[in-house]
Amino acid sequence: MLPEIKSAMVSNYSKVFLSKKQYLIDDKTNFKSEIPKIISIINNRLNINHDWSSVRGASSLTNNQLIKIQQIVSNETQSELVAIFSPYIEPHLKSIFGNRLEYNIRVSAQIKGSWTIKEIEKKRQGFFIGNIFHEHKKKNNILFPTRAHQDLDNNGNRCSHTLIFYFQLTKFVENSSVLEFGEFEEKVGILPFSSELGYPNEILHSMQKEINWIKPDLTPGNILLMTALTPHRSTQISEIPRIALNVKIQPTNLDYINLIYGKPLDNLKKMKSLDYKLNFIIELLTQLSGENRLALFELAVAHLLSGNREKAKQILRELCLFNIEEEILEKWLLASISRKLIFSINSKDLKKLSNPLEDIVKYSCGHNILSTLN
Repeated sequence: MLPEIKSAMVSNYSKVFLSKKQYLIDDKTNFKSEIPKIISIINNRLNINHDWSSVRGASSLTNNQLIKIQQIVSNETQSELVAIFSPYIEPHLKSIFGNRLEYNIRVSAQIKGSWTIKEIEKKRQGFFIGNIFHEHKKKNNILFPTRAHQDLDNNGNRCSHTLIFYFQLTKFVENSSVLEFGEFEEKVGILPFSSELGYPNEILHSMQKEINWIKPDLTPGNILLMTALTPHRSTQISEIPRIALNVKIQPTNLDYINLIYGKPLDNLKKMKSLDYKLNFIIELLTQLSGENRLALFELAVAHLLSGNREKAKQILRELCLFNIEEEILEKWLLASISRKLIFSINSKDLKKLSNPLEDIVKYSCGHNILSTLN
């Protein structure tokens, strides 16, 4: 039997997409009662029995144990954790993304160890081994603060309406490399970024100095929601480990433009031609982008699929809050149909832009649009 969720369908999680802040805190659930169960499940695999939700308990964890927790969450405890998290997630998905959403709840660990300011470099040079980003040749990534970024690219440029659930398990204290969110001054969009320091879409340090960074209330028991465009990072000071778990839900079609924004999709059923369908969805997304700038991303991809590459780049430029280079725009468009990071696209890949409909990868943004049309 599923546990009773106090806020089930009471909190409207779709509001996170409508907010200029691009994040939302739900403090009306009973999730706090689940935390001892989660800790017990992890401790059983870790072969320890102390409560690390407290400051003292978290401080007693070694770096090796923290790394092991990350591995435990990703592997052997998945089914048990999914059973706990599903009731707090699934009741909201149907109303936001509809019945055709294809998803698997996958729980991941977000962990920070402890360090001193002297141990971290202000402008450290990261690097990739395969598809894995590394902050240091010898030290694990948990020993460094999270770089400022937005998640659209990190999630393979799949959808602007990605919904990320974040559940903090350890006590919310200032000196544990806590999450910070950047506020948009006027318009929601993509902030200036660079891969100069190794991280593919790190927000420029000069821009970070201009952003008003705020710390959301991550008291254990609160559920934090964020989108693919939420600017975020973690603070530099970490004297006490921080452990949180998260779940990302990627839409697999655009049914949400009807369910969240009331834009009807019924006419698609009457259309047989792909060109007519693409033109129809472009009209809807054009209307929606005037109300919510997140839709500019899907609008750009729809124009690409319709064969209008230049219009697609023009729309992406509009989504950006800075002057973006032409080459990055081209790579970004290809990333949107191949489910890749922008900076993993090479010049040979760009040839596929000539016939984008022939090279669409499943669950990419391009695929999501075609799934909506069909």
